[in-house]
Amino acid sequence: MFNYALIGVTVVFYGTYFLFEQLGASDATKAVWGITPLVLTLGAIHAVYVLIADRLTIKRQPWLTVLVSFAIYAFLIGSVIESSGNTNILYRGLYITLIFFSGMLGLYGPLTATIFTWMILLFTISGIATPTEASLTFNLIANTLLTIAGLLGWLFFRKYYTKDKDQVILQSKLREEQFKSDVILESISDGVMIINPKGTVEILNRSTANLLGWDRQEATNLDFRSLIDTVSETDDSEADIDAISQCLDTGKAVQRVSLLKTHHEHQIYVDIVASPITQEVVDESGKKSTANVGVVAVLRDVDSQKRQEQQRSDFISTASHEMRTPVASIQGFLELALNEKVATVDDKARGYLVKAHEATKHLGGLRQDLLNVSKSDDGRLVNHPEIIDTVSFLTEIVEQNMAAASKKGLTLTFKQPEAKGKSVQPLLYINVDPERLHEVIANLIENAIKYTKKGMITVGASLGDHGVTIRVSDTGAGIATEDIPHLFQKFYRTDNSITREVGGTGLGLYIAKQIVEVMNGQIWVESTLGSGSTFNVTLPRVTAAQVEALKAKQASASTKKA
Repeated sequence: MFNYALIGVTVVFYGTYFLFEQLGASDATKAVWGITPLVLTLGAIHAVYVLIADRLTIKRQPWLTVLVSFAIYAFLIGSVIESSGNTNILYRGLYITLIFFSGMLGLYGPLTATIFTWMILLFTISGIATPTEASLTFNLIANTLLTIAGLLGWLFFRKYYTKDKDQVILQSKLREEQFKSDVILESISDGVMIINPKGTVEILNRSTANLLGWDRQEATNLDFRSLIDTVSETDDSEADIDAISQCLDTGKAVQRVSLLKTHHEHQIYVDIVASPITQEVVDESGKKSTANVGVVAVLRDVDSQKRQEQQRSDFISTASHEMRTPVASIQGFLELALNEKVATVDDKARGYLVKAHEATKHLGGLRQDLLNVSKSDDGRLVNHPEIIDTVSFLTEIVEQNMAAASKKGLTLTFKQPEAKGKSVQPLLYINVDPERLHEVIANLIENAIKYTKKGMITVGASLGDHGVTIRVSDTGAGIATEDIPHLFQKFYRTDNSITREVGGTGLGLYIAKQIVEVMNGQIWVESTLGSGSTFNVTLPRVTAAQVEALKAKQASASTKKA
């Protein structure tokens, strides 16, 4: 901006020069003002330089650009002062002003003032003008004193005004960022809360306050447990822990649907997703680490959806129970009709009865699947763990399904766990509900038989880092990569020619996943389309010492019941 002010001075010089020409001023008058063609030429050169530098170099080399500008103008000022005979007080004032503001350039001030001095001296040495001794003395003393004054002014400006100005700019930016954050938070229809490590609510949007029935200002700075009041639905205390508390304890992201009591004593289901807020910190030794500095929680009202699911689950549960008796009766009567000792039917009628019996068994299985889904959704899956030997357990299940495999021309085998080195075969004990696990493994074997046209099915078990892993492998059609992530979802079935021929409800794998997770295990699949599939179930292993302790505990519990 100061460079453009100098251009403004040059414009005044030009205007004065042309005014004198128009008025026909005398040579004596022109000499007093000292505006010569050299002054105007230097002014034009300075103006062109500033306009070019402002476009090309001011952003990359700002101080160098300013210094060159001051150097050119030093020639101009020296020329006009000496041309006027050192008598024009306005030019002296302009010179003093330039020296003072060169000092205001900060640490570059002395260098700029020195350029002024040397340029004027060079101008003098060149012989263009011959200044008086008083003029030279004035230049040197003025340069020194005014440069010091300019530096002091710059220090004062920097200490008081600039600091306050920077603070104002910073506060303005902070207010702008806060405004943007507030607009974003208030634009989100879901509730958003930010909680510090102590559990205090730092920020919450209006949606959160409305959802929980609190006044926004009243809820701010409260402990989040005053707002998130969970209602117990089961006897399991761990299931009643809200997602925010679990996230604060573990430092990991948690998602959970909880039944909450609002400030107005209403009960609503809220889906809470709590994620830790991390920040990089540096200790005294300079080592960087990540620290949790709070939790951001997103709350979504799922009360209507959850209650509709409960109604559907209640209907399915009621319908399943109501279907149980008539389906069992039909199946029983059909079995009696097929019993040659009880009834005599011809071959054609027997064929019809066999088909009806198979359809009834399928209907019974469907009823049981629906009942299990209902229990799973409600958290009512029963788990009565017992210590079982995985090898003998799987051997029995394989023997039970050999007939179905042979009927389809398939080979079903059990692969014994391999011993490592010269050690004995490992004992694979697990503490699970045998009926539930039987349901899972039988379902996997049944699916393998359904979807394998030829080849073999292999069941095996091994000891891994995460426990005992049970595998059911087949040589069937395999599963497409895009279907694998959805395979364990409710009612999901792959869409291909084989699945359309076999039929099914898409509930078996969903139920299997729910059962395995109740037993603290994991289930997943490895498959390539056209190359078969391997379903894996990993369950926590029980050591020999734990086996004895658990058996003693279970025996004691049975004695007390008796």
